[in-house]
Amino acid sequence: KKWKVPSTDPASFFPKELGGAAPSDGNSYQYREKTLILIRHGESTWNDTFNAGDRSKLIFVAFFLPNLIYAIGMEVYYFVSGKDSDSWFF
Repeated sequence: KKWKVPSTDPASFFPKELGGAAPSDGNSYQYREKTLILIRHGESTWNDTFNAGDRSKLIFVAFFLPNLIYAIGMEVYYFVSGKDSDSWFF
C-alpha cells in the first residue's frame, strides 16, 4: 500500500535542501549552526522536600515542615560556607 503525505505535513513547507518535501525553488540555502545548552537541575533533592514519592501521604504531610526546615537550613549552610553551587534546589 502506498501512503499519502497529508497536506498539513510540516515537511511540505520546507524545500528538499532543508530536509523537507517541497520542490526546490532554485535558491541556495545557507545553513547556520546553533548551539543548544540543556541544564538539568537536581530534581531528586527537590523531590525529597516537596514530593511525596514512595512515602504515604500521611508520612509526607507529617514530615513536610521538618523537611522544609532542613532544606532551608541546608541552603543557609551552603550559602555561608561558600558552596553556592551545591544548592539543595538545583
